[in-house]
Amino acid sequence: SWSPHITHVANKIWKSIGILNKVKHVLNTDTLLMLYNSLIHPYFYYCHPIWGKAAYTSLRQLIVLQKKAIRVISRSSYYAHAAPLFTQHKILHLEDLYLYASSIYIYKLTRSIFPNQFLEIFNPLSEQSLPFSSSSSTRNSSPLRYHSSTILSFHHPSKILPFPSF
Repeated sequence: SWSPHITHVANKIWKSIGILNKVKHVLNTDTLLMLYNSLIHPYFYYCHPIWGKAAYTSLRQLIVLQKKAIRVISRSSYYAHAAPLFTQHKILHLEDLYLYASSIYIYKLTRSIFPNQFLEIFNPLSEQSLPFSSSSSTRNSSPLRYHSSTILSFHHPSKILPFPSF
C-alpha cells in the first residue's frame, strides 16, 4: 500500500501550501508559481510513475492539496473550480502528471537513455511467449511494446535498489 508514503508527502505539501498562503498577499502570481514549482511540484513528480497509480482513495488527499495550492496561487475562493485554474497557469493535474511522467519514462527506456541499471530491470520477450494470440480481443490491454516484435517484462524486484527513506 502506498498510503504511508502518500500521507508523508501530503504532510510536506501542507507545509508548503502554508508558506504560499502566507506570502500570497506580498508576491505576484509568477513568483507564487515559481514557489509552487520549487516547493510542491517536486513531491508530486518524484517517482510518480511508480506510485501514481495507487488507489484513488489514497491519491485523493494529494489531488485535494494540489487543487488547494492552485487556488492559493490564483487567489481564488475556496469553492472555485480548479480545472480552469490548472489550464490558466499551465500546471498539470496529478492524473495528467502520471501520464506525462510515465510517457517520459517509457520514451527514455525505449531509447536506451537510462543508465544501464535501469535498462537491466526490463527484459524484452518475444510475442510468441504471450498467453494471448494476435487475434485476441485482449490485445489492447497487452503489456507495453518495446519494438514491434517484443514486449517489456519486469525482472524480480530484488534487482531494484532500495527506496530511499525520508
